[in-house]
Amino acid sequence: MNRRLLFCFLPLMLIMFSSCQGEKNAYPLDRFDYRDVRLTTGRLKSQLDEVTRQYLSIPDDDLLKGFRERAGLPAPGNDLGGWYSAGTWHAFGQYLSGLSRLYAATGEEACREKVIRLIDGWAETIDPDGFFFYKENPQGAHYVYEKTQAGLLDAYLFAGYDKALEYMARITEWARKNLPTNRTYAQTGSEWYTLSENLYRAYEATGDSLYYDFAEFWEYTKWWDELREKQDIFEDYKFHHAYSHLNTISGAAMAYRVKGDKKYLETAKNGWDFFTTNQTYITGGFGPAEQVISLDDRLMVTLTAHHNFEVQCGSWAAFKLSKYLIEFTGDGHYGDWIEQLIINGIGASISMSEDGRVMYYADYNCQYGDKHNYHLGWTCCSGTRPQAVADYVNLLYFHGKDGVYVNFFEPSTVRWGDVLLEQIGNFPEEPSTSIVVREGAGRFTLAFRIPSWLAGDMIVNVNGAPVSVRSENGWMKVTRRWKTGDRVDVTMPMDFRTERLHPDHEYPVAMAYGPVALVVMTGTDTTYPQEFIDLKKPGSNLEPAPELGKLVWHVKGHPEWVVEGYYRAQEGERYNIYIDPRAPHMLDYNAFRTKGPWNSRTFYRTGKKGASITGQFEGDGIIVYCYRMKDGGKASVEIDGRRVGTIDCYGAGSRIITDYKYTGYGPGKHEIKLTLLGKAVPESSGQGVYVLGMEMTE
Repeated sequence: MNRRLLFCFLPLMLIMFSSCQGEKNAYPLDRFDYRDVRLTTGRLKSQLDEVTRQYLSIPDDDLLKGFRERAGLPAPGNDLGGWYSAGTWHAFGQYLSGLSRLYAATGEEACREKVIRLIDGWAETIDPDGFFFYKENPQGAHYVYEKTQAGLLDAYLFAGYDKALEYMARITEWARKNLPTNRTYAQTGSEWYTLSENLYRAYEATGDSLYYDFAEFWEYTKWWDELREKQDIFEDYKFHHAYSHLNTISGAAMAYRVKGDKKYLETAKNGWDFFTTNQTYITGGFGPAEQVISLDDRLMVTLTAHHNFEVQCGSWAAFKLSKYLIEFTGDGHYGDWIEQLIINGIGASISMSEDGRVMYYADYNCQYGDKHNYHLGWTCCSGTRPQAVADYVNLLYFHGKDGVYVNFFEPSTVRWGDVLLEQIGNFPEEPSTSIVVREGAGRFTLAFRIPSWLAGDMIVNVNGAPVSVRSENGWMKVTRRWKTGDRVDVTMPMDFRTERLHPDHEYPVAMAYGPVALVVMTGTDTTYPQEFIDLKKPGSNLEPAPELGKLVWHVKGHPEWVVEGYYRAQEGERYNIYIDPRAPHMLDYNAFRTKGPWNSRTFYRTGKKGASITGQFEGDGIIVYCYRMKDGGKASVEIDGRRVGTIDCYGAGSRIITDYKYTGYGPGKHEIKLTLLGKAVPESSGQGVYVLGMEMTE
């Protein structure tokens, strides 16, 4: 069909498509429009306001500068620097999406105006053939196309900018003709396998088969089938990038939404179970060093570095998948992961700096952790931050034919037809929430998600009196004839609990209070938390510290030791979230000395002959933990200046954890030094060395 005719007939097609979809996809629950929900007070509202203000303040000319330079147009403004100016995983499309969603979430007209200005300015730089990137040679072209396509779609859906569809079609035609189509399994360099979700969303919004066909082409069949069939994904030792391999499962969810084939729903459900059962920490975070990791390897070695969860991106991916599954199944337990990450994930992250540096990683290191922003600005996580924070309003409530379902407990309002409800309270600092009917009347259901962490039965009162309730599919339901002014009070008992990192190993272990992950604030104290925290009876030797705030405790007899909710920890404050007796024996990851070009972003790695890494240890011996990879090479090992061996980082796979042990050096202080030899076995495709950490022997 001629493109011009398509847009002429688009309104009729959308009516027909919506009617058809409504008959095929009669799901138990549906999400609310962003505009129907508003945050009123509280931490999430403060974070939403801050993010809105910060992203509005980024100068348009700075965001458009590289595009204009490539197109040979006048390019006022300054280079933003960081990943943005370098064109690394370019986040322009994510900013369009985030600002569009922020507009819908807040009603801030300046967000919509900025989206339109940015799109119009960027559209002037699109080449005649549809090439649209910031740089002539874009890094991760599939990734950048997908984020740009999604940003334009969201500008149409959330900011009401119709011209965005025209530009989305232009760049999709370019992508269809020019994106490489090899679709290599687990190819992190392009993340091609995340394209399906937003292409299917575009088809749903427009009815244009261009998007349907393109989405189907990019389906990640192998990974989706592995999840659906519960196969062992680790037997081939492939590296699976954690965020993108979760993110792509939402592509399967959208395939189910569009096609109705239940194999996609099974993939989505099993994928959710795989991550939440085998991959998540007590915070809901996942992906140490950005990898999906075998449960057998999830021991102390995964917590040797300080890069344990990709906070902004990971929260965004989990939010999306959990929403799909709540909608498709009506099952409230899928809201548990949303709750974990609102409280302990992105909701616990520190503010973005003015130069675009965000809290890229959460730090769960067993020796000590702290919250800090990444050393470079405008990373991919600076793109998912406004998307995920705006999404708060779309996570709080769902609705069914019978009424309103409360998924998360945050001060807010929600409009459902003629009914306006207000939620009030101070959850999780208080184990309760309340709903007040502000407008409307009639018979309907108010349902509250039943959290997995409950320490007792939920208690529900209406207008001060107990009422009969029923538990159904993960929800506590109250059905009655409501009138304006009615109030529901819900109490959700909390208590202390512990959670092991590996179910078969006593340590590492972390502590929580209800849904709140707890940290021991260690500061500069060298005493290790295990020495004064009772993990056998969690909370038994803690006493509230109301002078310091809610969800804060002193250790009995030791008021200088404080335990508090992880979300309370501020930038740079040292804490322990996971506790392990082995931790004092680990060498401080940040204390290694390096010579030559080492990258220590997620682990220490180099491929440069002569590069070295040195650490200090005490006692009889040392264990060196390494990754073995297909391009691994060799390094010499010296202790106290004497060569004692060689480590070999070659393996027939990717990121296979191995260790080398050196003992017999007696008491006292020693020095270990690894030096890259520039050698490898013939099977290796490189000569890299990959060091996770080092541990002193007993």
